[in-house]
Amino acid sequence: MYKAIMAIFLIAGFFFLLSCSQSPAKPDETAALIAENQSLSNQIDVLNEKIMSLTASKESIESNALTYSNLVKDLRDQLTTKETTVKELEDSVRVTFVSDIFFDEGSDVIKPEGIKALDAIAATLSSVKDREIRVEGYTDDVPIAPKHQWKFPSNWELSTARAGAVVRHLVDKGVKPEILKSAGYSKYNPVASNDTPEGRSKNRRIVIELVRLDARARYK
Repeated sequence: MYKAIMAIFLIAGFFFLLSCSQSPAKPDETAALIAENQSLSNQIDVLNEKIMSLTASKESIESNALTYSNLVKDLRDQLTTKETTVKELEDSVRVTFVSDIFFDEGSDVIKPEGIKALDAIAATLSSVKDREIRVEGYTDDVPIAPKHQWKFPSNWELSTARAGAVVRHLVDKGVKPEILKSAGYSKYNPVASNDTPEGRSKNRRIVIELVRLDARARYK
């Protein structure tokens, strides 16, 4: 009985070893494993490239933020008169000048005080690389005096001419003309009431705004 059981085990073992020796890895399975390995390797290469790109983008953003912060600081340091304000917005920085320091009534000729204010920031503006510079002219609601109507029929023409005069001066001082834009807004978009002399003075203003190149125009 014992010999019979041992014989059965020996026969079973023999057939098991025989079946193992006759079942090597199939060629199709080997090819599939090689292809999968290559695919994973390619995915790793793509991920490494993305990591490098994101790292470079992060460094670029940090560098641009520092440059922008320094630009805002320079503008604030250079404009020390109470007739000017520098306001940092979400995607721009806005410099506002009370235009009485720039122009006489009914005139688009920049006064010496206005030239001095523009010259103080011209070097900073000429270093701008990734921004668009918009120059906006505004007036109060007082109609153009008859003696000036030959040149400026309305506040539209006056506000536009004043913005253009500022742009021309900035170009003369080295600011790149291709990043400059000018517009006149007449008596519209006031920042104060036109019912008082103080309010009208605030509404007569020149605004220089530095906006990201990919930002939409905002008319406020």
